[in-house]
Amino acid sequence: MLSAIFCAKPWPAAILLIIVSVLGVIELSRLFPSNKPSNWARAMFALVAGALSVSMAVRDDVWGLSGLSFALGIIASVGFAKNKTSWQFGLASFWLFVPIASLYRLWAMSQPDSPGWWNWQSLTLLVLFPLWAGDSAGIFVGKCCGKRLLAPSISPKKTWEGAIANALACLLLAWAVGWLLNISLGASLACGVICAVFGQAGDLFESYLKRLAEAKDSGTLLPGHGGILDRIDSVLFSAPLVVMALGFWR
Repeated sequence: MLSAIFCAKPWPAAILLIIVSVLGVIELSRLFPSNKPSNWARAMFALVAGALSVSMAVRDDVWGLSGLSFALGIIASVGFAKNKTSWQFGLASFWLFVPIASLYRLWAMSQPDSPGWWNWQSLTLLVLFPLWAGDSAGIFVGKCCGKRLLAPSISPKKTWEGAIANALACLLLAWAVGWLLNISLGASLACGVICAVFGQAGDLFESYLKRLAEAKDSGTLLPGHGGILDRIDSVLFSAPLVVMALGFWR
C-alpha cells in the first residue's frame, strides 16, 4: 500500500483502490446477502463502479464525484439487495465508493508536474498516519485505563479514555505530517480534527452494520484483523472531508 502511495505513476494507486472496491463490495454482499446476482456479478459491478469513481477523482469536481457514487449506491441497492437490506446496502455502497475515490484524489493532488518514479510527499498521509496513530493510541489507552464505555450497544470494548487518546494522537500526527508536507497549520489541524472525530465515527458505523448483520467481522481476509472493511472503516468517513478541508485551507 505504501509503495502505491509513494509511487508517482498513477496505475499502482488506481489498481490498488479498485481491488479494495471489489473486495469491499464482496464483503458487503456477504454481510447482507441476497439470492441474485452472484458474488462474481457483484465483483464486476464493483470493478466498473470503482474505475468510474477513480476516473472522476482526478478532477476537481468533488460534488460531481459524490453524486456519481450516490447514484451507483442506489443502483446497487435496487439490483443487489432485497426487502429490509436494501437501504443498508445502498448506504454502504455510497459509504464505500466516495471515500475510495477521495483517496485517489488526495494522491493526485500530491503529484508534481514532471514526476519521476517516486514522490514522498503524498497528501494521502494526512489521512492514513493520523488514523493509524489514533487507532493505536486508542487501543493501548483503552486497554490500560479505559473505564467509561463509549457506545456499549454498538462496540462494547470502546471507552471514552481510548477515544480521547485517539483524538490527541490524530491531532499530533496530523500536525507533524502537515509540517513535513509544508501544509499550513490550519489545514493540518483541520485534518487532525476530521480524523479524530470522523475516524472514530466511521469505526462505530461499521460496528453498527456488523451488528445489523449479526457478524463479528466483515470478513476473514486479514487474519487477526478481519476483512478489508474492518481495516478501512475509519478512513471511509475521513477521506472525503480531508479532501474538502485541503481544498479550503491548503
